[in-house]
Amino acid sequence: MDEQIKPDQLREVLLKLEVTQYARGEMHLIKTDLRELLARDLKDHRQELRQRNHRFIAIVVATAAVLVGGDVWTLRDSVSRARDSVSKEIEASRERSRTALAAEVKRIQQEVSNRLDREFGVPQMRRLVEQKAREYTEGEARSYITGQVEQGLRPFREQVSLAMGEISKQRDLVASYRTKVNEALDDLGKRLEAADPVLQPIRTATATVEVQVDSDQQINSTFIDRGGYFALGRGDKPLLEASGSEATAIQTGGNRVIWRAVWNMDAADQAMGKPVQSLREAQFAQIQFLMMPKQSKVVGGSVRLTVNSTTLLDFPVPPQQVSDNLIISIRSIELALKPLGTRPH
Repeated sequence: MDEQIKPDQLREVLLKLEVTQYARGEMHLIKTDLRELLARDLKDHRQELRQRNHRFIAIVVATAAVLVGGDVWTLRDSVSRARDSVSKEIEASRERSRTALAAEVKRIQQEVSNRLDREFGVPQMRRLVEQKAREYTEGEARSYITGQVEQGLRPFREQVSLAMGEISKQRDLVASYRTKVNEALDDLGKRLEAADPVLQPIRTATATVEVQVDSDQQINSTFIDRGGYFALGRGDKPLLEASGSEATAIQTGGNRVIWRAVWNMDAADQAMGKPVQSLREAQFAQIQFLMMPKQSKVVGGSVRLTVNSTTLLDFPVPPQQVSDNLIISIRSIELALKPLGTRPH
């Protein structure tokens, strides 16, 4: 760096450039001031000449008026003397203007010289040189420090670049592994769903219903087209319904009549295609035998609901009095739905 840069020569060039620019600016200001001064003086001289000409014309007119009636020679002589007087006056005015202009130019030149001496005196020049030297030194120092720092950081930047490249490769590998892991998890989830019956969609459902009634009726009948249904419901909406057209009633002795039926879910039922575990939303179950006598006294029973031939839900039938609408209600079904998981709130 020292062989390429000569500080003394650079300082000299900077100083000359600064002085030249400053001198140009000062000369421009001086020219502007001189133009304004000359224009002002010229205007004043013109005004003075105009006033003198007016006075002279007044004198000539007065003289002519006095000489009116005289001879021609006297009038011609007066005119000649007037012209000579005007010429002398004009020449005197010009001489005075030249003298005043020369004195003003000399004064302005002296003022410019003094101003330049003041501006470019030794202290001013020293301050200017020192300022430019400081600016140059600071710039060179900054450039040198920047170069040294850049040179010192170059090996570290190369190492960082290599490390970033390696990190990029590792990131790609991690992304590839993540994709494979996600695919494996998806496949595992599908397999778990396939292995877990409660996650499968409902395709079939069969309700095997058996209800014991306290009755001495001697009956052993199979009812055709007068079966009944078993349903799971929530609020006023059914979730699943298995129904059929057949049912049997048999007196087993001891005042016990067994009402029995096997009913299937219809292919158009609202539960078709939904996950098996969706049945855990049920709040109650109902049974209805269309041929059961009204006001029958139910002493017990059970319902086994088989879903997709893999999920078994057993509902105990509590003792109760059958109402006129022949509905047998099962309110406590939490234990029966336990195989489906926790009921959502």
